[in-house]
Amino acid sequence: MTGSTAALTSTARAARTLLWVAVGTAWVVAWFVPWTSRGLLSTSSLQDGARLIRSGSVSALVPSWVAWLLLLGPVSGLVVLGSATRDGPAVTAARCALLLAMAVAFVMSWYAVAELDVGRLGPGGWLTGTGVALGLAGLAAQRLATRTRPRGEERP
Repeated sequence: MTGSTAALTSTARAARTLLWVAVGTAWVVAWFVPWTSRGLLSTSSLQDGARLIRSGSVSALVPSWVAWLLLLGPVSGLVVLGSATRDGPAVTAARCALLLAMAVAFVMSWYAVAELDVGRLGPGGWLTGTGVALGLAGLAAQRLATRTRPRGEERP
């Protein structure tokens, strides 16, 4: 690789890494802030919700297994953060699976607690949705990087 091509490849790789760091950070932080701006989960974080569910305080309303489902966001965020500097087919497959799971969880949660009203999304909802959008951009950037690499060239 020539100097300018290597620098461009290095910059693109750094940008992709920062993108994945932003995705992971958004999903982890969303665990600690209110998910909606009004109504259900407007004064509590998902962490508070999971604690209430596990303690049995809301067992008449919410099954206990939902507490484990609420862990999907921060666990996905930590996995993405841990793999932000990595590339390869296995990492890409894991990111695709996590992104799909988070997109489904986001839409289901948005429907369940905010009735698909954008105005009711709070900081947690916006962080989760932004993480999904940035994840899609990250996958697109990864795809573009692998498609534009000349045949036989090593991965950046």
